[in-house]
Amino acid sequence: MTRPVAESVRFELFALLLLVCGVSLTLLVACSGADEVRSTDLPETDVAAPIDRIYKFDALESLNLTDRSELPIDPGAVTARWYMLGGWYVVAFDGLDLDETGPLCLGTSVLNPGANRLEHIFASATSEGACDDGGAGLFVPQAPGARGMRACDGLVFFVTDIPAELNGALFATITVFPGDGTGIELSGRAESVNGLPTEIDESMLSCAPLPAVRAIATPTPEPTPPATPAPASTGQVARDDRALAPAPTDPGECTPAETGELQDVFETSAAPYFVHHPAGDDPAVPTVIFLPGGSGRRGSAQGIWDKIFADSPEAQTFRIVIPYSFDADFIDEASRTTAIVNEVLWCYGGNPEDVHLAGTSNGGLAAFAVMTSHPELFSTLLGAPGAFPVQDPSEVESAVWAETLAGRAIFNGVGVHDEDWKPEVIATHNAMVQAGIESIFVEFPGQGHALISTIDESMFFEFWSSH
Repeated sequence: MTRPVAESVRFELFALLLLVCGVSLTLLVACSGADEVRSTDLPETDVAAPIDRIYKFDALESLNLTDRSELPIDPGAVTARWYMLGGWYVVAFDGLDLDETGPLCLGTSVLNPGANRLEHIFASATSEGACDDGGAGLFVPQAPGARGMRACDGLVFFVTDIPAELNGALFATITVFPGDGTGIELSGRAESVNGLPTEIDESMLSCAPLPAVRAIATPTPEPTPPATPAPASTGQVARDDRALAPAPTDPGECTPAETGELQDVFETSAAPYFVHHPAGDDPAVPTVIFLPGGSGRRGSAQGIWDKIFADSPEAQTFRIVIPYSFDADFIDEASRTTAIVNEVLWCYGGNPEDVHLAGTSNGGLAAFAVMTSHPELFSTLLGAPGAFPVQDPSEVESAVWAETLAGRAIFNGVGVHDEDWKPEVIATHNAMVQAGIESIFVEFPGQGHALISTIDESMFFEFWSSH
């Protein structure tokens, strides 16, 4: 059997490494007699980031982390430093002491800017069972084997399968699975868009090898036959066909804006909801209303902010609003969304013609339902995933869709591993295209139903900005 070119090159590289070390039986045996690499020995690299973004999740949604003692490390205590070795990326988890943390599930991936998707998504255990999620479906098993991980003095090297020609955002993750069906992850994102990281010598990897264990991963998926995408659009057609949004009216009560932080509004007539105000004072700022999944309560809404918006520079140019519920499921009070839109526009400003509705899971269902009842309030609709409140969107007359959603653009997104929702999302996209509605269909690489830390939020902002 002919080995693929990239695989052959990587095999030959590692074979050469073994030959130099005088080892022929296993990749994960270090060169004997070499001094162990220490954190202070690491060369300088411009491609580095602290591992400080925190996520707790289960198979359905992002969760609120209330007990920081669950974290395997302190946020920012470990820095991911990226290097190059023989044409492949290597990441050093600088400051990671496995004697202190215990077993961990380490991961890496790269955002391919050309394809706008995550690739080479891989996680590997530092010891047997560290990537075992207890059957919760948080990761997808891959064939046994381990990358060339090395545990050194205060750092761990992870030899990735990311080739040098991929030049984009690099993600390093540290995950633990407490055994209750949840995962707790810290991640760091470093940019490699302005050149490759520092080249290191193979002698840097001569510290103690980690045992070869079964790796768990969300692998780069095989291509799925996609729905026929709608033609690319600048959004101009949608704007020309769209009916004017109504001007906001006085809600009777406003909470003063608190800039520079995620503001919790909970005492007004439309409350509760979170709002984050843009950095500048722009009266025409666009507004995003993002409905959370699951129960839609405060923890779910906070998770949406932490996971998608908290570290996104694009969020500073939008007003981000995330409604939530106190003591009921938000999907049961989704009609309150229209009151929130009015209150936000009146109290804080914004262009009524530039309001975008979005949601995920139950929030996606709520968002699609609100759009069908009040399309005049929104410029676009985004589901991640979402679906209309009909059994089969293709059975609805195209003329009905065209009249209801005239001038609106729709983003139909779904995780590549979300087999339950994907057929409905594709059917929705196809029905929209058939009706002449501008629709975009996107599969999120490496994602299941619940969005996790590696989601590329920039695609959302690109959609909103272009419409």
